[in-house]
Amino acid sequence: IDKLVISHGDSDHFGGANTLLDYFTVSSVLTSAPEKFSVAITSCLAGQTWQWDGVVFDVLYPDKWHQHLGNNSSCVLRVRANNQSVLLVGDLEAIAEANLVKTYGSALTVDVLVAPHHGSNTSSTPGFVDAVAPKKAILSYGFMNVYNFSGSAVIKRYKAKDVEVLATQDKSVTLIPKRGN
Repeated sequence: IDKLVISHGDSDHFGGANTLLDYFTVSSVLTSAPEKFSVAITSCLAGQTWQWDGVVFDVLYPDKWHQHLGNNSSCVLRVRANNQSVLLVGDLEAIAEANLVKTYGSALTVDVLVAPHHGSNTSSTPGFVDAVAPKKAILSYGFMNVYNFSGSAVIKRYKAKDVEVLATQDKSVTLIPKRGN
């Protein structure tokens, strides 16, 4: 593994990382939760960038003023290739979304957004959704969706902006496209 990026220290994002480190050679680890590792790592910091096989990776957040804030210090990673882009934002909530919008504005626009904080009601604020203007939003749920993500207001917010909403894991969500559709 050339680079392992862990958004933050919650178990649903961090879980399994130490097992990977035990069984695989990992050249570098990038995270906003360095205290979770017993090996040398690099903290996520806005401005970090690298390229691999024609794909560009940019860390947009946290900046030096917003580290060590749990969910609101999640590493935000934009991945770009072939005129397509995706934004991975971990468990950011409204205040951190506002910081991103203030810093980047419409430069946050991407094709695909992995919705902040699994699409919970603490995130995907109107200003953030407007700035990112994704074509698709992916709501990632954990096994059995025990936290009952996502909020119906969040789904409506994306739909109102003509964003295609896709969900993982929770088969009760009717937004999951069926095979052949």
